[in-house]
Amino acid sequence: MAKRSDRTTDSMTDTSIDDSPAETAGSAAKTSGPSPAPTGERPGRSTGQADNRSSESAGYLRSIIGTVGRVALDVTVIGLWVLFLTILFLGRGWPRWAFYATLLVGVVVYISVTAPWSTGGDR
Repeated sequence: MAKRSDRTTDSMTDTSIDDSPAETAGSAAKTSGPSPAPTGERPGRSTGQADNRSSESAGYLRSIIGTVGRVALDVTVIGLWVLFLTILFLGRGWPRWAFYATLLVGVVVYISVTAPWSTGGDR
């Protein structure tokens, strides 16, 4: 009789852990669907996407700040160059065409020196 009770226990154990292909496919179908979104997030967006968006926003903000800073620096340097040349040429009484030629040469030199900074050395 002891054997009979062992069979009953074995059959109960076997049915509770049945790994037949039909049951495995059914359980896979149950778990393969989209999981519910965590509280506070919209469905379809994972936490990785939210982190990626915030880093993109931070990069965009850094880009804007960098561009505004660069334009402010350019305006300041060229404005000081114009002021310096104006004072110099008016004080000395030099011709106007020389003022404009010197102004143009100075701006071209400034652009030539600072242009590699804006490309990041990719050239």
